[in-house]
Amino acid sequence: MSLNPRSREGHEKISQPRKIGELTTVMGNADSRILTLQVVQDCAEWFHLGSDAVDLFSRFEEIDDLAAEWLGTHGPEVLQLNGLKTLSDAAAVSLGRDRGRLELNGLLSLSDPAIESLSEHRHLLHLNGLAQISDLAAESLSRHRGSLEVNGLTRLSDAAARSLGRHGGDLHLDGLTELSDAVAESLGNHRGHLGLGGLKRLSDVAAESLSKHRGDLSLYGLTNLSDSAAESLSRHEGLLRLDGLKSLSDAAAESLSRHRGGIYLLFLAELSPQGATALANSQSWMHLQLHLLPQSAAEILRTRTPREPPKPQSSMPSHPKYMISRFLKRLKIPWPRT
Repeated sequence: MSLNPRSREGHEKISQPRKIGELTTVMGNADSRILTLQVVQDCAEWFHLGSDAVDLFSRFEEIDDLAAEWLGTHGPEVLQLNGLKTLSDAAAVSLGRDRGRLELNGLLSLSDPAIESLSEHRHLLHLNGLAQISDLAAESLSRHRGSLEVNGLTRLSDAAARSLGRHGGDLHLDGLTELSDAVAESLGNHRGHLGLGGLKRLSDVAAESLSKHRGDLSLYGLTNLSDSAAESLSRHEGLLRLDGLKSLSDAAAESLSRHRGGIYLLFLAELSPQGATALANSQSWMHLQLHLLPQSAAEILRTRTPREPPKPQSSMPSHPKYMISRFLKRLKIPWPRT
């Protein structure tokens, strides 16, 4: 009898887990290319070990429909199938029923029906291998509820952007390097974490549109920000990541000092005393590295009253909020005490 590893019954009846090496042996005896129903059932007792065990599925390049059907109902909390090169429409229907984290980053293309089925998924969905999607596929993904990563996309049509702007969860589009004003207007309607970390430039019109976004906004790829764009982004509500900026004008610093959601300026290295004074007087939480700044600016910022970091506005409690909290613990440099 096959046990559901997510159920209490399954956990009670499974004895102490054998070593990961035994699981590796089981996997090694399987066909090196196709993930079958027999393999996933043989490995079910190890699902509760977490990603260290289940990541072994990423070695498979294909999955048969029966295996996908079983995983859609009994799969682990984190299902990593990043080695898959193809996915049938029938398998996509089954995996769309999965309610854990689903990673399919090795897929370079998917049919529109397959994407429509995967849009029924209700948790973290990673499709980072896709370099392009049709407007119909984007419309389907707009109905996905959960965190969606499609970081392989390098461009979006206006129609696709309008659809993804309606997506009801965290949206990661870090592969985009350019953003037209029309696309920015559509993405400005998104609610939740919006990842645009691949952007190198941002027009003033696009910045105005993105200022209407509500939720955490990642623009850490920008290396320059105009005064007008800074003024617009000061009205954004949510955590704002501008880690890539190396310098800020006095006017830009004055504008960003009025932002209320928290700002990352991790690699800021050029700031005048006037700009530092503006940031020091801000009521928002800011993350800077004082040792990178000119001494005159750093001395002013040392007088700043410490403020509590904002809570990331993520629609998925475990991600990316979890990832951001780990980032904070790893990199946070506290304000020096006066």
